[in-house]
Amino acid sequence: QFRGRFDILSDPITALITLDMSAPLVQLLGPTTRRTEDSSVALVVAFIEDRDPSPSIRWRVNGGQWYPYAGQVDVPLDVGRNVIEVECADAAGNVGTGEWTIERMEEETPLTTWLVAGVIVVAAAVLLGLYLLRYRKGRDEE
Repeated sequence: QFRGRFDILSDPITALITLDMSAPLVQLLGPTTRRTEDSSVALVVAFIEDRDPSPSIRWRVNGGQWYPYAGQVDVPLDVGRNVIEVECADAAGNVGTGEWTIERMEEETPLTTWLVAGVIVVAAAVLLGLYLLRYRKGRDEE
């Protein structure tokens, strides 16, 4: 209740004030591995927020540009160490974070590639051998 300048009282005022002092809890459900040969991984995020039913969620990889998160996304990975960061902000401005480090290994050369390369080398050696035999035979006849 407020008293005005001319000794007039206002009607009583009742206000419910809710303070939101806690940040959303962020959990990364995916990826679930620390090493991969894949060029991307599926990012799956879960959060717990008691006041804001739809907080703002965003992600980035290796300190790059932030992207909005709207369900599962494929995160591209560089060869080597990758850090995936997630931020979840509620309406009160509280920010919860999550982070996952994953290493992308260089893809190994498939066995079939080595076999094909071996066949090519053997074929080249055989052809070279045949050529040399023919060349020598021609020189011997002279």
